Amino acid sequence: MTKDIQPYLAVHWHIDKTPAEVLPACADALVDTLDILLHDHSVAHDIRTVYFSSDYPLLEPATSGTELAQQRLSDFHREAGKIIRTAFAPSGELEHWTLETRDGLFAEGTGIVALSSVIDEDQLPLDDAGIRDMLARIIGMNAALFVSSTKGCGRIR
Repeated sequence: MTKDIQPYLAVHWHIDKTPAEVLPACADALVDTLDILLHDHSVAHDIRTVYFSSDYPLLEPATSGTELAQQRLSDFHREAGKIIRTAFAPSGELEHWTLETRDGLFAEGTGIVALSSVIDEDQLPLDDAGIRDMLARIIGMNAALFVSSTKGCGRIR
């Protein structure tokens, strides 16, 4: 399912119980961590893609996601998303890597995941949040490197 983006680094940032006001600082810390990992060739090897998964649509445009999800976003959430997106933009510290999201991977016609060649769309409704979450977890498990929340910046299990 992820062979076209292998090897990749997966980030899972679960922030539903994190105070919104700390999210920008946490996003900066995440970018710093990714910068250290990805620039260390002994760790990152040939990683070219960073797959980002969160319980909030931090990296999606304001027009995407459900209306309820967009209403839950504060200015702090938006700022955190901007910090992460900017790091991967031209002249950002992570500009040499591609930032990919769950919605981007599952979008029709992207060819990245190519689920239609593996699973009949009628058998697996990708618009179901539970299915999408399970697939996101599988994508995280198949990553060459995995980064999750740190204390104070998200849920730790």
